[in-house]
Amino acid sequence: MIYLIVIILLLLLSFRYDINGKTRGRELSYVFVLIIFVMLAGLRWRIGVDTPNYLNRFYYVYPTLDKFSLADYPIGKDPFYVLMNSFVKTLGFRFYVVQIIHAAFVNILIFKYFKKHTKYVFTCAFFYFITAYSSYCTEIMRGSMSIVICLYAYDYFLEKKWFKGYLLLLLALMFHVQTIIIFVTPFLLFLRFNKFGVFALLVAPFAGYFIQITLGDYIELFEMAEDVGAKAEKYATSDKYGGQEHNWKFFMVRQVSLYAYAFLSLIIVKTNINGAKQHLCRFEPFLMLGAVFLMMRFSIEIFYRFVEYYNIYFVLFWSELFVSQASRMDFRKPLSYVRTFVLFFPFFLGVIYRNSDARVIPYSSVIERSISKERETIMMVKKRPVANRNLY
Repeated sequence: MIYLIVIILLLLLSFRYDINGKTRGRELSYVFVLIIFVMLAGLRWRIGVDTPNYLNRFYYVYPTLDKFSLADYPIGKDPFYVLMNSFVKTLGFRFYVVQIIHAAFVNILIFKYFKKHTKYVFTCAFFYFITAYSSYCTEIMRGSMSIVICLYAYDYFLEKKWFKGYLLLLLALMFHVQTIIIFVTPFLLFLRFNKFGVFALLVAPFAGYFIQITLGDYIELFEMAEDVGAKAEKYATSDKYGGQEHNWKFFMVRQVSLYAYAFLSLIIVKTNINGAKQHLCRFEPFLMLGAVFLMMRFSIEIFYRFVEYYNIYFVLFWSELFVSQASRMDFRKPLSYVRTFVLFFPFFLGVIYRNSDARVIPYSSVIERSISKERETIMMVKKRPVANRNLY
């Protein structure tokens, strides 16, 4: 229920401020939404399949500051994420404080990024909430801290400020080793949705398959740390991460159907360019990179991690399409809004299909610490630590 309330609030704010252009209370409303996003993730309990692992490491693995050493946590073992945990642990706080710091870090930077690059901040918050929020804030805590730093690095690369961009990538690398793959991004900014780009998309699944069958090279790419190499081998050899678990129905409904809307938006923007839309077109290479990794994901599931590095750009283009259609003068605004929902119906169907499991529903907070049998069944299958109400 709490998720539905947030979605309805975001849609109302989108209609008032992004579509109707009202200004009174706009800044305060944006801050209010940000606080909701931070506290919803920060006060969660056992929501997200990876959260129990993070919680367990905080209490039983990560050291206090007096025992922390970069020799024990070099690049490849996410030293800055561990350092954040060690700091909180040393002060005697519970794990939910780590969650709040993490949620604040990720969401503040994302909300600032929306504000920097679009007028449609509430619509962006809506699409972010229904597509990437649960992943960024409950599943990939280390990865999402890396991702939001990379967003600002990408801006520097677009401005040809290579040194500043790579400094930020190095910072992101300290939160998650997978960032090393993102270092190639500046060399791929020539990608566009043209004949060559379409060819790259068509070839990408075969490239993913080639990586899958040449496992040795794939492990070598990740062997900066022993545990990372082991994880890479698990991903590449398992049915799930080797791409065998998911069929065409999964891939088309849960993935391609969503991302196709961003390219529809891109085509519309490029055929009707004005100042604001020209700014949006600068992000076309990042749409292409996200789509290439998405197509590679069909062959090897681990590439979902790199799609997530570009999700915010899909959010920007989805929002542009949504608001532009809802603001058309063919009908009265409420009717245009309804028509826009009809246009996006397959999109929302894909979102519901993606979020139909019990990983995040129902919501449980550190205040009441309720246990969902369905979620705990998933945790058991995935060999996560069992629920303990004393750990939160």
